[in-house]
Amino acid sequence: MNTNLINIIALLIGSLSYAFVILLVFRVLKVNYFNPVVKSFVNLLNPLSMIFTSIAGGIFGIFFAALLFKFISFYIITGSTYEIFDVIIYSAFNVLSSISQMLLFAVIGGVILSWVSPGNPHPLPQLIDEISNKILSPIRNYLPDMGGLDFSPLLVLIALNQVDLLLAQIVRLLI
Repeated sequence: MNTNLINIIALLIGSLSYAFVILLVFRVLKVNYFNPVVKSFVNLLNPLSMIFTSIAGGIFGIFFAALLFKFISFYIITGSTYEIFDVIIYSAFNVLSSISQMLLFAVIGGVILSWVSPGNPHPLPQLIDEISNKILSPIRNYLPDMGGLDFSPLLVLIALNQVDLLLAQIVRLLI
């Protein structure tokens, strides 16, 4: 089979993994499902997500779907170069790293949107702002008032970056 076609198939399957990571973040953070962006995304993935949630349960089923699609895409690319266990471990940590990166970019996007266009009525900035606020609100509850300065994004960005570095270090040790 043509290697370009194999890479395209692996890319499409890997994209499904990222789509399920986004769906997982939506479910865990309980975002507004009346947002048109979220509604369209959930409706698009609903047939596949129903299969996995009926097998493994709600959030765990979606995580399993993301893990399965990531494993399949890595296995298509690597073939029999690595052991299956190594590919499973790498896939799991890649999915966790994808979640961490998505949250990191949501916080950065929320901060930038708060400067550029606060209160924008468009559904996508509202979604980014909602995800960002749901990540930042637990930290904001514990930080003292700093006279109008909000240091919670900085703390969350440092924490998410450390989580990503920790995941990468664990992968290096295991594989």
